[in-house]
Amino acid sequence: MWRAAGVPGGGLALALAGLVAASIPAAAQGPAVGTYGAWTVRCERTVGDPVDDCAATQIAAAESDAGVVLTVLFVRGEDGSVDVLRVLAPLGVLLPAGLSLAVDGAEVGVAGFVRCLPPGCISEVALSDTLRRQLVRGRTAEFAVSVTPTRQAAVEVDLAGLGDALAALATASAGSPAGEAGREGPTAEGAGDATGGRAPDANGTR
Repeated sequence: MWRAAGVPGGGLALALAGLVAASIPAAAQGPAVGTYGAWTVRCERTVGDPVDDCAATQIAAAESDAGVVLTVLFVRGEDGSVDVLRVLAPLGVLLPAGLSLAVDGAEVGVAGFVRCLPPGCISEVALSDTLRRQLVRGRTAEFAVSVTPTRQAAVEVDLAGLGDALAALATASAGSPAGEAGREGPTAEGAGDATGGRAPDANGTR
């Protein structure tokens, strides 16, 4: 879960029940099996593994600092559920400050980094129903990392097509045909209260 925005970072402040192994899945570099708006669903088949590694991905760079490039992944679990949001940040970011997230200008919170590997440093959170709705219904997510003690780099991520990408991700496989471009309109998941979806309350609880 995200800790409240504005709380100073203090090391690895993120505790995840059933934490998925902190690594970037092969799916991030695997072949595309569908494109939905700004998101690409990729899958990689591993010999001996009965389940394909699949993720909905987007890569974005900070306008103010071209060296800050984030890879954002929604990762599918072995049971087919999409319940992990994982972000890969470049090596050299200040880890104690964590990774902050805002959706359409509204602060969501700050997550810690769980591990650094040769490709970069990883932050990941459980994708709760509340967070999923915020992202699917939003237009733009802004992730921010600290590059110096006094300077942050903000990276804007386009949320167009995310609802369709997550729906496709649940059943995607390395052998499935490439999908069509995502629609600009609201998805069935992100159509708001008309679909019966619960809106988060003032405290962000489900």
